[in-house]
Amino acid sequence: MASANIRRTRKRVKTHESTSENDEPHQEDRSSWERHPDYYFDDGNLVILAENCLFRVHRTVLSLHSDVFRDLLAVLQPEEDEKMDGCPLLRIEDSVSLMELMFDTVYKGATSKFVNSCAGLTSIHLHLMLKVGNKYNIHHLRDEAIRRLKCMFPSVSLGQWNPLYQCREFANVVVYDDLRNELARVINMIRTHNQAAHVLPLVFYEYCQLPLAVVAVPNDSLYQALYRLSIEDTKKCLVAIPDLLKRKISVYNVFTDHKVSGRNNCKDTHKCHNVLNQLASNI
Repeated sequence: MASANIRRTRKRVKTHESTSENDEPHQEDRSSWERHPDYYFDDGNLVILAENCLFRVHRTVLSLHSDVFRDLLAVLQPEEDEKMDGCPLLRIEDSVSLMELMFDTVYKGATSKFVNSCAGLTSIHLHLMLKVGNKYNIHHLRDEAIRRLKCMFPSVSLGQWNPLYQCREFANVVVYDDLRNELARVINMIRTHNQAAHVLPLVFYEYCQLPLAVVAVPNDSLYQALYRLSIEDTKKCLVAIPDLLKRKISVYNVFTDHKVSGRNNCKDTHKCHNVLNQLASNI
């Protein structure tokens, strides 16, 4: 059974401070715990605590979607475990956002935005989808994250790569809030989960198109673990950039030489002009 960082709490026993048989054991302060507004069902038979948020859900639903939960719940001993609202209490060492994503998927099914191919997601969502899918063996969630990564960065040669048109649903695959951070997060999530590694060449290629100052200077974001590339990956980019620049100049010279010599085979002058301007701006 895969480890899920889950703790079950046995009945509390008296501490050495107790002075008589009638003394009550120290009670944990639960005043900061809050019920989740969407996933605290009155008929639920299991309460999960993540951070200070309570989820009351159904054991059968979790077992159907996750064999990790299925195996865990099979060994629960309700008479011995800590209770919350009459249900066994599980303490999960995961974030609230991770639990929300998992319950959104298992309860909403095909209508969940995390499995709906028309929903726009950020790389943060994809990272959480991979984490939940791998940790709790929710295969369709992990597969959907990998599918989106493949669509964003398909297995094609750099000569065939066109990020604007390669994927028909590109606009709905991911919402870019900041290009550098998005690309860095994709690289780091692939490194972390060791999946979809075949998309890395195109991701690195796109990352190397960023200004040298952006690539070379560390990101001081509060979310450094997700946004900052490792030293090794940064070095790879810095080594590759000069060679990519030479290739850009070579391509640019081919275009301009053809134009000067009169050997202009461009069928759409406007498009060719735009390509040259874009290429020149990236040199």
